[in-house]
Amino acid sequence: MLIASLTTVRRAVPGTRLGHVTATATTLVFTPDVAGPALGAALVEPTDFRILLPALGAVPPAPAVPLARRSANADGTASGPPPAAAPA
Repeated sequence: MLIASLTTVRRAVPGTRLGHVTATATTLVFTPDVAGPALGAALVEPTDFRILLPALGAVPPAPAVPLARRSANADGTASGPPPAAAPA
């Protein structure tokens, strides 16, 4: 993800702004690496592990739900029951 995001930034941004935009993109890419352990350390003491583990297990696949819906709608397939057949 790091290489893909920085390559996209490099291709899309004019040379005069490349340094500032690359620095911002790098900060955004690496922020979860810093925030994740800090959040975990803050949650591990006051929260019971029987609550914490399932809750954290649901977080990584959560973005897949709207992406799957968007993908289904882009393919022309709507989610839900099929339309009723017209009477013959």
